[in-house]
Amino acid sequence: MNAKVLLVDDDPNVLNTLEQILGESNFDLTMTTDGHKALKIIDTQDLDLIITDLKMPEITGEQIVAKGKAKDPNVEIIVLTGYATVDKAIELLRGNGAFDFLSKPLEDIEHLSHSANQALAKRRLTLENNALLEKLRHEIKRHKRTEDRLRKSQDLLVKILNNIQAHVFVTDLETCEVIFMNKMMTECFGANLIGKKCKETLRPYNESCNTCCLIGSGQWSTEIKNWEEFNPTVNKWFINYIRIIKWLGNRTVRLHVGADITEFKLANERKRELEVQLRQAQKLEAVGTLAGGIAHDFNNLLMGIQGNVDLMSLDLGKDSPFGENLENISQYVASGANLAQQLLGFARKGKYRIRPMNINILADKCVRMFGRAKKEVEIKTSFHAALWPIAGDHSQIEQVIMNILVNAWQAMPEGGKIYISTENKTLDDTYIGLKPFKIKPGSYIKVSVTDTGLGMDEETRSKIFEPFFTTKYKSRGTGLGLASVYGIIKNHGGLINVYSEKKIGTTFNVYLPSTDQAPDENKASIKPLQVKGGTETILLVDDETMIINVGGLMLKKMGYQVLTANSGSEALKIYKSRKDEIALILLDLIMPGMNGVQTYDRLKLIDADVQVLLSSGYSMNEDVDNLLKKGCKGFIQKPFSSTELAEKIRLILDRKIPDNFFVTDQFDSQAEAPTIN
Repeated sequence: MNAKVLLVDDDPNVLNTLEQILGESNFDLTMTTDGHKALKIIDTQDLDLIITDLKMPEITGEQIVAKGKAKDPNVEIIVLTGYATVDKAIELLRGNGAFDFLSKPLEDIEHLSHSANQALAKRRLTLENNALLEKLRHEIKRHKRTEDRLRKSQDLLVKILNNIQAHVFVTDLETCEVIFMNKMMTECFGANLIGKKCKETLRPYNESCNTCCLIGSGQWSTEIKNWEEFNPTVNKWFINYIRIIKWLGNRTVRLHVGADITEFKLANERKRELEVQLRQAQKLEAVGTLAGGIAHDFNNLLMGIQGNVDLMSLDLGKDSPFGENLENISQYVASGANLAQQLLGFARKGKYRIRPMNINILADKCVRMFGRAKKEVEIKTSFHAALWPIAGDHSQIEQVIMNILVNAWQAMPEGGKIYISTENKTLDDTYIGLKPFKIKPGSYIKVSVTDTGLGMDEETRSKIFEPFFTTKYKSRGTGLGLASVYGIIKNHGGLINVYSEKKIGTTFNVYLPSTDQAPDENKASIKPLQVKGGTETILLVDDETMIINVGGLMLKKMGYQVLTANSGSEALKIYKSRKDEIALILLDLIMPGMNGVQTYDRLKLIDADVQVLLSSGYSMNEDVDNLLKKGCKGFIQKPFSSTELAEKIRLILDRKIPDNFFVTDQFDSQAEAPTIN
């Protein structure tokens, strides 16, 4: 496109000369002798070059220059004059922005053409530079806007990362240098570690992550890696996520995101332990039910044996040559009854005599008795002076303490120390919620027994409360000791824990609920009354034919008239028709169909004053307690002797029931052969 050039001079001859000189350069020329017209042309056209006379009528060259520069600062201007001095020319060039100053007359034609071309070349360069500058300014603005957006994005990212519940940090792929840590990460590690090596400050033992991507080989993956790990630096468990990304400045980095799962891991561990304990408790519950049933049936068998021994003793008399044999049989029955008693303790089938007691006194008695027999063991005690009382069976709690002491002694074949202590404890919902035991929150007393023995591994510790499990030779134990301990404690509404480490020792912690009743440790025992028989009619109710036969013979030997029934329904029929002659009913508690509880309730409907003595192969339990509260006159546990049975019957029929009549003691094999008056 040809350059547009405006020629202004009040002398037409000068304009013609200019046209002749510049016409050869293919310029687009516009010429005028009128200054006013020149100003209008400047306003309406985009000019590249203005060549103007300095001195003109009305409108001066200076005005033309000013107008041109005002319209387009980049327009180039050459000034012509015949009157200017050198100083005036310099002033115009500097002050008005003219490109060149030429004197008239124009003698050097080539100079004019050269000056015009130079002016246009300058204009082209100026326009190009301006365009580049404008483009640069645009790029600078765009870059600034990008930087502003990036900065805002970074600020938002940092704000988000500082507020998310995760540990986030960024490390350089090549150097492992930490270049960012969020707030949670900084608080976790206690310092801002930016600029440090991650493996030296964030990792234990100055080691790299086990899933650290390849460094230096150029082989790295943008896939997300994840793993669980315990970090001993902060003593926490984390699930870690790592990915290679591009960071600020196109920097290749690792983005690490870690979620603290310590509580989750601990909760899972607690859950696992509770599940193990729950399975153990359920297993013991199932085995306990089986053991209780076996003990019940075993006691019935022992009842048959003991009953026949008593009958033979009555027939043969004290001077019989078979007396010693019969006494041996009674001792064997007693041993069997003690074994069944341990099974019942494990099975939690009843408590005997429940009364308030100070366990310090009982524990001290056990320690003294045990210490006299096991002098190779040193026993140290620490009893709480103001220990709360408990409500329990004296003999069963004594059995618990003695069994644990025996277990501790057996764990120290070369001697050692046993520490036994008592204290008051309040168990809240939080503690009880962590245990798979059905106990209530409240006040408990704690008995701790610690030994310095061999200790146990986890497998052994998990089985110690199982019946018949023992680490001793078969000749040294039945494996029922701790099983019965477990059952007794559970039946008393308590719990027992055991902690053990190999080659360090074992601690048993027993918790028993306290009571508000004050213990009376000095209550005098009631001497047994003289035993005698009678002539009244007694209804014997039992589903076991063996018990019916031997029990009936025992009662007849005592002089009583005997009626028998093999079931609750049969007993109801007999009593309904002969209640006026029946003085007492000896009622079995466990029977198929209608059990003893149901039978008693229906007997009460027939006769509110019915006299009932309960019997069972189980020891006293909740069912027995409830029936005694309803009006049953007593309870006797199988196997029982003729002497014991005769005593309880007479006490009921003679209305001489003592305070401790509802208590049945463990079978006494040392009792003399019965003599019925």
